[in-house]
Amino acid sequence: MKYLEERQQEDCANYFALRLQDLPASEIESILELTPRQRDYLQQRFKYHLIRFALSHHWELVHQWLEADLERNFGLTPRQWQLLQQKINPQQMELLHLKQKGIPEGAIAQTLGCTVTQVQKQWSKLLEQAWEIRNNLVSGSGATSDE
Repeated sequence: MKYLEERQQEDCANYFALRLQDLPASEIESILELTPRQRDYLQQRFKYHLIRFALSHHWELVHQWLEADLERNFGLTPRQWQLLQQKINPQQMELLHLKQKGIPEGAIAQTLGCTVTQVQKQWSKLLEQAWEIRNNLVSGSGATSDE
């Protein structure tokens, strides 16, 4: 909420509060006095900010909340976790291992020979790859019966 309010996204914060109450779309539209089209647009803006927050600012918080944090292999099945490790490059693999050890970003940057900003960008890319694998396989494309 604070993240949204700091970015003058009060309407997104209000939408989020209503979503947390698990209200149906029609009720959210009524409370916020929105048309279905306006609600769809607000939902897309909210999703944009949620992704930015999750990838850039407090990924640990979001992943813990979703029970998809690093300790749980980002919520991936063993097969999906193996696929992620096959898809990432050696530097991302080293980044993953260092993050698993709880090494601070500054020390990771020194170890990898890059800047903290580059570490953060690589981490965001790695998280996106994990999300893509989880969402593609969970949604049915490529899922197998042994999962």
